[in-house]
Amino acid sequence: MKPGAASASSLLILTFVAWLLMTLSLVMIGRAQLAEQQQLAVQSAIAWQQQPDSPAPPDWLQWQRPGTQPQARAPRHGTLAASVMGALLGAKEQQLGPLRWHLDSSALYAQIEIALLLALLIPLAGGVLVYLIRKRILERLKIVDQELSQLIDHLDEGEELPGSISVDAFNGTLAAIAEARARVLQQSAEQQRVIKALSQQVLSDPLTTLPNRRAFNDQLGRELANKNAVGLLLIRATALRAINDEDGYSAGDQYLRDLAQILKRQSGKKLACRSYRLSGSDFMVLVATGELGELDQFAQHLMAELMSLRNQSKEQMPAYIGGALVKDTTLTAALSLADTTLSLAMAQGQPGWHVDAGLGPNKSLEQRTQQQWRDHIQYLLTGQGLTLLAQPIQGVNRNEVHYTEILARCHDKDGRLLPTASVMAMAERLGLIQQLDKLVMESALKELVGKPLGRSMYAINLNALTVQDPHFVIWLERKLLAHPELARHLVFEVPEAGLIRQVGASQRFIELLHKMACRITIERFGTGLGAIRFFKALKPDFVKVDAALSRAIDQDKDGQYYLRILVDIAHRLGVKVLAENVENAEERMVLTDLRLDGLQGYYLARPVPFGPSALTMNP
Repeated sequence: MKPGAASASSLLILTFVAWLLMTLSLVMIGRAQLAEQQQLAVQSAIAWQQQPDSPAPPDWLQWQRPGTQPQARAPRHGTLAASVMGALLGAKEQQLGPLRWHLDSSALYAQIEIALLLALLIPLAGGVLVYLIRKRILERLKIVDQELSQLIDHLDEGEELPGSISVDAFNGTLAAIAEARARVLQQSAEQQRVIKALSQQVLSDPLTTLPNRRAFNDQLGRELANKNAVGLLLIRATALRAINDEDGYSAGDQYLRDLAQILKRQSGKKLACRSYRLSGSDFMVLVATGELGELDQFAQHLMAELMSLRNQSKEQMPAYIGGALVKDTTLTAALSLADTTLSLAMAQGQPGWHVDAGLGPNKSLEQRTQQQWRDHIQYLLTGQGLTLLAQPIQGVNRNEVHYTEILARCHDKDGRLLPTASVMAMAERLGLIQQLDKLVMESALKELVGKPLGRSMYAINLNALTVQDPHFVIWLERKLLAHPELARHLVFEVPEAGLIRQVGASQRFIELLHKMACRITIERFGTGLGAIRFFKALKPDFVKVDAALSRAIDQDKDGQYYLRILVDIAHRLGVKVLAENVENAEERMVLTDLRLDGLQGYYLARPVPFGPSALTMNP
């Protein structure tokens, strides 16, 4: 017997057995319902015998009163059900006393008959359908098997394998399955695309398309967990605020996008790196290096790239970079160290970047935590750990001194010298710079009060944030009014970058100083065209060119040309030009030839403790 015929016979046998079981079940159910009808008929007959006027029995009951002919009722359903089911279920005429009755259960029989027919037809129809479907699939599989056999025969004969195999026999069922599978895969791919797009939105900055702070935290956390040494370059777009104020937010957005493009280009350089935007003006570059020298070179190269934004920023420095090498530390400590190096870069001005090189005696001091720095500065504010030095600014004629600059030196509780730039940067970051500036000024005034000063002048350094605070300006005015005899002997040095950032506030501060007969020096001047634009509005008495311009000026022809132009403009406006960090005779000679008015540096005079000896420096 063929497999198909055997399967069909098995299916018929199973169908017959199922129908037989269902028939027996229905007969049992019919007998139970017939018994209920008979019990109800007995109860009706008794009630009818006792009360002849009671309602007639149910419609399915044939009855006969005593002495009357029976009232026969024709069955309401077919005789086939009545005869066959009556025989199967045992229906018959019954009598109770003089009352006889006969049950008409044809309705019940017909229901059972229909159920039996359905029980027979449904398995048969299902079996036939399964048989036909199976036969159809087997026929198609047979065709495919023949094609594969032919293909194998051709391969045995040395023919090449065709590029595709025809499966036209699967246009029906298998094609539908393939189509459903394709739809599922397409939906899955679409869901993956949506998930990926949402993930990119969560982890990227919409303006610059760079990864955001969350992405940076995740990546740096993995690097630190794996004990990898990585370099961090924290970049602050300091020109953003000025651009937003002067040219509008659209120009500021373009400035940030241009900066981001510069960072994106770094990924193809010598060192592998990834760039992120942390906040409004802060960016971070994660550099795969464990060498501090490589990190410093990369920061120098990046700063050179960022200088292309100078025309757009209209400031001397379009951005600042703080770099640090981190390993075996926490995420918070790594970010704190990078932030500290950025503050040091901003405090020193040129060249615009500062990398923690891990060299020198102050390495551990620069890496101290924020709370440790706060403790150091609080200790200084008590008046301890602060000493004052004095260094003159000589004229071209060595016998002339324009003024003496008062320099602050800071020590910790153990007497170790703290880096001045680090102290000022951290004081600014912690919001304590104004208190520190007040302390330095009060200490200087204390040394000057009551002393015969003659025509000498003394310079006190102030932070740009300090002079732009109206509360400090009021405090300073009261101090000067309390010592009117000292006002004409005081010069205040303020960095260029801070003054031109808020020209209005700076102008009011300078006007107050001139009103009190004080003088003003703009220090770290000339590295950008920003301050030259505000020469007339600010009206300083002196400008001190940045050390980057005067250093090795004897070997820099372009620098000499630039300084000559700057000096010419300043002299036309009645402003004297000074230079600092003069270290040798060659630099002094060139700066003198360029007609600068005053020079300062170790070659001319070293700082000395500010006291009676320093008061004799000026004529």
